[in-house]
Amino acid sequence: MIRYYTFGNIFLILYFVISKALKDKIKKRYHNFVIIFTVYLFSTFLSLMVLRYWFWFVFGRRFILHSFVNNLIIVLAVASIYLIYKYLKNELQETREAKIRLETENKLKLLRSKVDPHFLSNSLTAISELAFQNNTDKIDKVTYELSHLYRNILDITGKKLITLKEELDNLEYYLDINKLIYGDVFDYEFKVDDDHLENKVLPFMIQIPVENSIKYGVRNLENRKGKIKVEIKKFNDKLLIVVMDNGKGFDEKDLEKSSSFGINSIKKRMELYFNEYSFIIKNREKFGVKVEMEIPYGI
Repeated sequence: MIRYYTFGNIFLILYFVISKALKDKIKKRYHNFVIIFTVYLFSTFLSLMVLRYWFWFVFGRRFILHSFVNNLIIVLAVASIYLIYKYLKNELQETREAKIRLETENKLKLLRSKVDPHFLSNSLTAISELAFQNNTDKIDKVTYELSHLYRNILDITGKKLITLKEELDNLEYYLDINKLIYGDVFDYEFKVDDDHLENKVLPFMIQIPVENSIKYGVRNLENRKGKIKVEIKKFNDKLLIVVMDNGKGFDEKDLEKSSSFGINSIKKRMELYFNEYSFIIKNREKFGVKVEMEIPYGI
């Protein structure tokens, strides 16, 4: 009887070790799968043990069934381990293929963003108007920012993660150019401690919500000046990134149906590269939109 308790303890140890490893390094559904199979193996073992001793007490054939039951337990254990292996192998293969597809799509999007004709055309038009006004100071500023923005985009192409400082530098160039294109119709503010600047974030993770704020929120306000605020802080061992504006807000039903906000792209990449994350977009109480993103701190 002692060896059966030992066998049962082995199942429990395997469960805690394997499930912990899978929970930390793979996905939660693998963890649940291991739980199911562990319970299955353990219940099978208990059933066979009860069956064995029932036969022994009823028929007195303990030694005849001894080899049969032990072999059956071994066969079931090996078969179950093989099924787990095949399941995880297939799931990991699908994950790798999905990752490759997503990375390919992101590279194509980044390539398009490098030569975005609409943004570039508007920038050049603004520079032309400044030249007509003989405003050399602003011409110098915008050409400097435009060249650095595109150079930085080239540098981060293909990178999975960049520093928060790199993301904010690019975002500042982007905002300044848009202020020149659309006139002084909005202000922006960054609120972030220098201690957070070396944290890793996704490329364009903050810029996409800001682009939406400009395009759908603050660009065409009639009764107030637009404002975009980016606030970043450490919260519960996470890096909390908040982007908010005082624009028009949105219809939540339209948001669920629309892909133009770039939200799906951010969520998919967050799921791919971070074990824990959150993405929330909602209307503010009075007016405007608020986007909250949480990712691990210190990566």
